[in-house]
Amino acid sequence: RACTIKQLQESESNSEGRLLIDKQEVSQFQLVCCVRAVKEISTGTDYLVEDGTSSIIARCWPDKNVGPVR
Repeated sequence: RACTIKQLQESESNSEGRLLIDKQEVSQFQLVCCVRAVKEISTGTDYLVEDGTSSIIARCWPDKNVGPVR
């Protein structure tokens, strides 16, 4: 399901702890956004992303089983 960052920030969870966006249960979502900043941290990388509705930090932890991208 495609959604905006604002929808994610306003999302709720049901009694089972599952994500609800616009009162619909969502297990996967897709964002179309721009990366505004990148910050390397000790455990991975933080990306500040923005989509015109809001911004959020997306954190990526490296998969130790995958080699570096070339």
